[in-house]
Amino acid sequence: MAHALGREENLLGALGLALAGAQEEAAREVLPGGGAPLAAALITIANAIPEARPSVVATALGLTHSGTVRLVDRLTERGLVRRIPDPSDGRGVRLELTPAGARTARRAREARDRAMHRWLAPLDEPERASLTALVERMLTAGTEDRAGAWSTCRLCDPGVCGHPGRCPVTRGADAALGISR
Repeated sequence: MAHALGREENLLGALGLALAGAQEEAAREVLPGGGAPLAAALITIANAIPEARPSVVATALGLTHSGTVRLVDRLTERGLVRRIPDPSDGRGVRLELTPAGARTARRAREARDRAMHRWLAPLDEPERASLTALVERMLTAGTEDRAGAWSTCRLCDPGVCGHPGRCPVTRGADAALGISR
């Protein structure tokens, strides 16, 4: 049974936009002139090592092949990423963070964490625990495949969520694919 747009949907949509804006602003602080796409690409590469390929970045950011090439070119020009031959595919490349890229990825993740902390600050511990449980359920239910998981987690620290076993996004992708851990 469908229902009309309600207060919950309206508030959740507004919160989603506010949180996205806060993350974009945090990324611009760390990567002026590049913002969230460069930050997301760096963090995605960091999370995917040693399997970091341009296709992973494309999936996470929803980019075309040519858009991914341009983004990786920008990261390379800034000295943050280098392309290395893919030992499993003679024609392919893998992406590797330079030391400056690794530092920038860490700073981008930290800036995002500070931005999210500001939104969590008004909540006490029981409220945070309730919110965490609800968001975990929503993320698990809303993740339909690996591409969605890469996209959702493009700014995440997988260690914090206990990836793969405790990560609600990975659990959602696994469930959609019929995989049990």
